[in-house]
Amino acid sequence: MQSNFLHKIAAAVLIVTALIITLMGSPPALAPLKAAENVGQIATYNEDKIDPVTLAEMIISESGDYYIVDIRDQYTFADVKVPESVNIPFTSLMSANGLASVPKYKKIVLVYDDGSRAGQAWTVMRSKGYNVYILQGGIKGWWDRIMTPASIQEKPQYYQDSQEMTARVQAMRDHFSGGESSLDVSSGTTMDVPPPPPPPAAHGAKKKKKSGGC
Repeated sequence: MQSNFLHKIAAAVLIVTALIITLMGSPPALAPLKAAENVGQIATYNEDKIDPVTLAEMIISESGDYYIVDIRDQYTFADVKVPESVNIPFTSLMSANGLASVPKYKKIVLVYDDGSRAGQAWTVMRSKGYNVYILQGGIKGWWDRIMTPASIQEKPQYYQDSQEMTARVQAMRDHFSGGESSLDVSSGTTMDVPPPPPPPAAHGAKKKKKSGGC
């Protein structure tokens, strides 16, 4: 009788101990879900984005508190780029060495041509403590908003720049393309100048047959 009673007490102690351990382990298990909810909220309100005009102003101000990472491949990066950007292709950036090469003490801006990869890179870097943003519209957004004349820019019908904003963007375009600019830029600063946009590729074009001869 006494032996059975002791066995029952031991079993009860084990059950209570297991319950306590389970309860203590619950908060860490919920952390990833909470983090995912925060990521979703940030993305919903576009708090993960930075628009091209703001980025252009940051570059011109020469504040030095930002680090622009272009996650495209080296060939598309060579064609056109945001001034002062560093090319770290997505697969390289997602490696331990790639992440270690990016300074944590600066505001990181990701430039892309594939939104899904930019989102993946943002999520990973944010989870590791980086203050990271995605350039709104990627490299195309930069080209359309900053490097394209206002008269032919692609923009929604409901959106129209004020004359002041149009003048500001024009001055930015002049600055980055090497033209005359009304912006106060310190001398001696060199920046990569994107080439003019390539002509549309002619799809399905056939070679003309030579006339005459045999």
